[in-house]
Amino acid sequence: VSALWGWLKGWLWLFDRRVKHAEGAVKWMESFIKASHKDYPNKGVVLYPEGTRTLLPQGLPPRPGGLAAAYNLGWPVQVIISTNKEHVLGERNLELGCGTRVNSCVSAPLWPKDYPTA
Repeated sequence: VSALWGWLKGWLWLFDRRVKHAEGAVKWMESFIKASHKDYPNKGVVLYPEGTRTLLPQGLPPRPGGLAAAYNLGWPVQVIISTNKEHVLGERNLELGCGTRVNSCVSAPLWPKDYPTA
């Protein structure tokens, strides 16, 4: 219900990553974030998951598109790492893991101005 509410209010943005964009993924992501964010200038953006979903027990390396877009926009980034998230919704067997304990850790903000390149 909260995801539906967020989408209806314009706080949750869903997009199809399979679609190719002529200007390139990073430039498209920058434009998408700016356009979607214009009505909420004092709010942050969470790009999650920033990677490719997998059924493997370990995660795959993050994909850099969202990070590069945030860097180019000069926006800070916070890294979020969660454990056991793969047990919340079992994609292979369509199980819902009610009561699964998910531990998350959020980094301090990483500001683009503190790093010379993306």
